[in-house]
Amino acid sequence: MIFMIVMTFLWVSQWSYGQTPSIVNVRFDLQDSTVLIQYDLLIAEKKKSGNTEYALDGEYRTELFLKKESDSEFMYRPEKISGDVGIVTTTGKDKTIVWNILDELPGGVDDTDFYFEVALVPAEPAGSSQYLWYGAGAALVATGIVTYFIASEEKEKDAAPGKFPLPPGRPK
Repeated sequence: MIFMIVMTFLWVSQWSYGQTPSIVNVRFDLQDSTVLIQYDLLIAEKKKSGNTEYALDGEYRTELFLKKESDSEFMYRPEKISGDVGIVTTTGKDKTIVWNILDELPGGVDDTDFYFEVALVPAEPAGSSQYLWYGAGAALVATGIVTYFIASEEKEKDAAPGKFPLPPGRPK
């Protein structure tokens, strides 16, 4: 149990050391059947001028969502997109995502209250946490099996062979 608490603390604390990048100034422009979504990926703690790019501490992934102001439950994730989406390695201004809207939504969108959200999430190396969870699960299962057999042996010691165990003593 203590091992799991320590591992959880170490995993959570790893994100507190670096400077966290953020996505700001998301804007879009419709050009024929193509939507150009632009955003700035910045690190708040550093002073920057112009389009200076900085390498990110760790690996991040950007994701694009189409949302609607009048319906907070509405969220569409475009699939046929290109540009500065997916794994990103540097910060910078005017990063661009290109989406051919008619490939996915042939009728387009007819409302004016749509907007885009560009999300930034830490990208994990492939399978790294997967094996951690498998190992933790295997350790829990093994602990349960060992506990079951130890408890079974204790019950067998208390019972006479071929007879029921003695009832517990009367309370005083």
